[in-house]
Amino acid sequence: TIYYKPIETGAQLINGEFLPGDVEFVKNHNPFLNQYKTEFMNTYLFRLPASPHLAASEENAVIDINRILQKYEELKNEFDIVIIEGAGGIMVPLNENQLLLDLIKKTDSSAILVSGSKLGTINHTLMSLKILENEGITTAGVIINKYPDTPGLIELDNLKSIEKYGQTRILATIKNMDDKNKYSDNNLELRSKIEHGLG
Repeated sequence: TIYYKPIETGAQLINGEFLPGDVEFVKNHNPFLNQYKTEFMNTYLFRLPASPHLAASEENAVIDINRILQKYEELKNEFDIVIIEGAGGIMVPLNENQLLLDLIKKTDSSAILVSGSKLGTINHTLMSLKILENEGITTAGVIINKYPDTPGLIELDNLKSIEKYGQTRILATIKNMDDKNKYSDNNLELRSKIEHGLG
């Protein structure tokens, strides 16, 4: 299994070098990935923490989906599973003509939707699920991010409502990443759920 973050904005200055923070985070928590250079898992890196099309424009760059797809095919030939992390949501523009949704479709991949846990997430998540469904993209499930240690009425209902009205399943809840080692118990089953959902 390999992690691939094709586009990252908001590059972080680490030891005097601008690096993709998400890639570095994943590498720090998966020693297997330390054998690979950061650029092996990231194609486009921009400094401005903004939508990919805007961050690229500020650096006089244009995101070429074909370049990403070529890298994806290379990774597919080398690894059994390629986990691609998006940037900003499925309807975020990548360039003047294409959205992240277009990239998902061109990879012919199943999707795992990552959503928040606060008020408003039901609407956001259900709309995203419906768009994916309408575009013929299979959704393996939903991961709820920044889930509180002590969920209240709203957070608990969010999980039930997303599963019920979205006709999907919650694969995991992830605690606030300020504490990078705190995960919910059902994360222990996350890999098997993902593989089953993608199978």
